Amino acid sequence: MNRHLPYRATTANGETIDVTFDLHAETRHEVDVSALLTALLGSIDARVAEREGVSNGDVLQALAMAMALRVAMIPAPRTVTEPLARDLLDTALSCASFAQRVPPAVAAAPAPLPLALPTEVPAAPESPAASAGPADGSNTLKPPAPAPAQGQPAA
Repeated sequence: MNRHLPYRATTANGETIDVTFDLHAETRHEVDVSALLTALLGSIDARVAEREGVSNGDVLQALAMAMALRVAMIPAPRTVTEPLARDLLDTALSCASFAQRVPPAVAAAPAPLPLALPTEVPAAPESPAASAGPADGSNTLKPPAPAPAQGQPAA
C-alpha cells in the first residue's frame, strides 16, 4: 500500500503551499519524515533571514550538497544509495509539481463574516390567526422593547 505525507509549507511572504508527498515503500515513520522536513525548512528560513542576498540558487545548491553528503555517510554501496537518492528526489519533485499554492492575501484573509442578523425580531403571535402572517405576505418585524434604564423597574 502506498503511503503519503500531506504537508503545508508557508513561505516568508505568507504564501502557503500544500503538497502530498508519496513516501518510499521502506519509510519507517511518516512522523519522523515530517519532523525532519519541518526542521530543515525552519533552519533554512532562519539562516536566510539572518543574511541578506541569500539566493534560491544558493539554497538549492546547499540542499543538493547536503543530500550528497548524507548519501556518502550511509554505510552501503554507492550503486545502491545514489539511485535511491535520485529516485527520492524525482518523486518529491513530481509531487511538488502538483502542489496547491495559496497567495498570501488569500491565505491571510479572515474568514467571511456571517450574514447580518436582523435588528428587529418577529412579534409573537397573539392568536392562531396571527401566526399565519399578514394577508399581503409581507414580513412584519418589530423592534424589541427597550431595556429599562438602570435603576428603573421593568414595566
